[in-house]
Amino acid sequence: MSLKGIIFTTENVKAVLEGRKTRTSRIIKPQPVCHGRSLAQQCIGSKLFSYDAVADALYCGECGNIVEYSPEGKNYVKQIKPRYKIGDILCVKETYAALYYGKNKDGKPIDEYFYKAGFEDGWQDCDLCDIRDTDCKGEGNTKCFVPCRKWKSPLFMPKEAARIFLRVTDIKAERINDITDEDAIAEGIFNIYGYGYSGFNKAGWVYVDPKETKYPNSTTGVRPRQAFMWLWMKIHGQGAWALNDWVWAYKFERCEKPHDDGQSA
Repeated sequence: MSLKGIIFTTENVKAVLEGRKTRTSRIIKPQPVCHGRSLAQQCIGSKLFSYDAVADALYCGECGNIVEYSPEGKNYVKQIKPRYKIGDILCVKETYAALYYGKNKDGKPIDEYFYKAGFEDGWQDCDLCDIRDTDCKGEGNTKCFVPCRKWKSPLFMPKEAARIFLRVTDIKAERINDITDEDAIAEGIFNIYGYGYSGFNKAGWVYVDPKETKYPNSTTGVRPRQAFMWLWMKIHGQGAWALNDWVWAYKFERCEKPHDDGQSA
């Protein structure tokens, strides 16, 4: 089985660890357009794309054709398909740090991994330590981890560092603005009043603990959808919600690391 990687922000990793997140939305690239009835004009039914998991195909709501596109500069067409399929096992790639302890008898590096999501107080970015040091040079800094290292982008996290594994259980295509309150909650949005808060901006739905952000009022919503909108714009940019892109909406469940993890993707 091929083990595929999927990148999550720190807020979303926390949501998965706490059991709040069972769905993720990913922008379809390229955005689907169908010219099944006429090359000169796209189908009106393009507003109603639907994904068939059995056929692994995206269909146009007007002409019923499978949606295809031509890669730039190429003279062939490809189908628009989701990166992940139902039943796939995904390893979550997250912001992490690695401590180097030398090499084993086979000459392979010995690393210990730490993760920003859920990490206890006591970690700070620091340029004072060399990666092979075992002692911290940040004298007087009682909060400095030993040895302290800067967090690394999840893009570079090796598959052997993964600690969270997910199994894809369902896939659908939809406009991001069509997300429901129920779906937003499945994306990890939660109600702060259930976490001991009261009277906070009269809006109880958030994507991150208000104590963990400098701008708490830009994380809250009177409905789960509104809080999800803030999360979407934080990840994809201020104008992302207005674009109302088509997305793959994946549902998943936690699972154990597969014994045969194949190749990373």
